Amino acid sequence: RRPAVALASNALGRVSDGTRAREALARQIAQTVRWDECLDSVAAQRVEAVLEIGAGDALSRMWRERFPDVPARSADEFQTPRAVAAWIRSRITSE
Repeated sequence: RRPAVALASNALGRVSDGTRAREALARQIAQTVRWDECLDSVAAQRVEAVLEIGAGDALSRMWRERFPDVPARSADEFQTPRAVAAWIRSRITSE
């Protein structure tokens, strides 16, 4: 099915349908990670904040270096899921 939200793949860039999402998942295991293109794809969506989900904070650090005007955090930075949700809410209500 078509994704309900914008997806960015480190193998294919922006992914807009289920077929491309499956292809992207298969490719990203075997190919060089193209993080610059992935970050640019996310930035092109004019996001107001970025939350990295997964182990570590390498991507959120890369984001902050590349796009310092858009807040980025890693889920690993928070102690609890509630803290993650509170940060997300704060980004939504800070407008």
